[in-house]
Amino acid sequence: MKKLQKEVWLHVLVWLIGYVLFVSPFTNVTMYKFSGRDGSIILPALVWMCFNVLLFYGNALTLLPKYKQHRHLKLYIGQLILLFAGVSALEMLFDGILVAYLWPEEYTFRSGLAIVPNLVMNLLVLLLSFSYRFLKDWVEHERRERQLAQEKLEAELKYLKAQINPHFLFNTLNNLFSMARREKAHGTAACVAKLAHLMRYTLHDSNLPLVELEKDVKHMEDYIDLQKLRLPERGVEIKLEKKGNWETVQVPPMLLITLVENAFKHGISYQQPSFIFMELDVQGQDLTFSVKNSMHRREETLKEDASGIGLENMRRRLALLYPDRHELHTQETEHAFLTQLHIHLN
Repeated sequence: MKKLQKEVWLHVLVWLIGYVLFVSPFTNVTMYKFSGRDGSIILPALVWMCFNVLLFYGNALTLLPKYKQHRHLKLYIGQLILLFAGVSALEMLFDGILVAYLWPEEYTFRSGLAIVPNLVMNLLVLLLSFSYRFLKDWVEHERRERQLAQEKLEAELKYLKAQINPHFLFNTLNNLFSMARREKAHGTAACVAKLAHLMRYTLHDSNLPLVELEKDVKHMEDYIDLQKLRLPERGVEIKLEKKGNWETVQVPPMLLITLVENAFKHGISYQQPSFIFMELDVQGQDLTFSVKNSMHRREETLKEDASGIGLENMRRRLALLYPDRHELHTQETEHAFLTQLHIHLN
C-alpha cells in the first residue's frame, strides 16, 4: 500500500513539474495567442494536461495491460486509435471554444483548431506512455526474477538439510526391485519402479526451469497409481483425461501435482463413496487443468485447510512464473471441491 502511495505521489510530482515548466515565463511557450510570458497559457495548459493524463494512463494502465493479458492485437490497435482520436478531438474542440470566446473577432473554424500542435503533443504523450509501461514491466520482471532466484536458493538449502543420501535411497529401491522380480512379485516390482521414478524426477528434473509436459504428466500418473494402492477396491472413482497437444509443450516441473495431491488429501474417504476427476486440455499455448474431488464433512479435515497450504504456495509460484497470464479458481460446494487452472504458456 505504501509503495502504491509513493508511486502515485511521484507521478503527481512529475506532472506538476512538467506543467510548471510548460507555463513558466522562462520557457515562454506560445500557442496561438496563449503565452507563458503573460500567463495566459496557465488555464489552457491545465486543461491540456488533463487530456494528456487521460491519454497517457488510458494506454499505459488500461489498454496495454489488457493487450498483454489477452494478446488481441487488432482489438488493441482499434481501442488505441479510438482513445487517441477521442482525446485529440476533445482537446481541439476545447481550443476552438476557448479561442472563439476570447478573440471572437479573429476566430474562424480553421484558426481555432490547433491541429498539428495538438496531434504532435498527443503523439509524444502516447510514446511516453509506451516507454513508461515497458520500463514498469521490465522492473517488475527483474524483481520477480530476483525473488524466484532467492526462493529457489532457500528451497535448495532446505532440501540439502532435510535430504537423505539419494544414492543410498536409489540403491535400496533397486535392491527391492530386483528382489521382487526374483520372487515374481510383479505388482510389487512395478510399484517400486514407479516410486523410483517419482524420487528421481523430484530430485533431479525438479531443478530444471522447464520440462516436457509429457514428463510431468508421467510423474503425476505414477503418483496416482501409488496412491491407489492404499484405497479400497470399491467406492472410489479416479479418472485422468488428456486432450489437445499436451505432448508438445513445456512447463515448470511439478506444476500440476499440487492440485492432484490436494485432491487425494481432501477428497478420499474410506467410509463414503469418493471421486477424483482430472482433465488436462492443451490447445496451442493455452493449458487448462481442472480437478474435481469429493468433499467429506464428517472427517477431521479442517474447513480452512480444504484449499491447502499447497494451493497458496502454488498461487505464489504462478504469480512469479506467469504474471497476468494465468487464472486459478476454486469452487466449493457441500459435496465437491473444484479447482481450475488456466495458463497461457507462451
